[in-house]
Amino acid sequence: SMLDQTADKFVAGMEGSGVNVALPEIGKAITI
Repeated sequence: SMLDQTADKFVAGMEGSGVNVALPEIGKAITI
């Protein structure tokens, strides 16, 4: 779904920033 793709891009951006620590579920809760 579009929401899943958005979450994936959000998490990917966090991983690129090295901030992917405590947001496995938070990324899905936040809809940017």
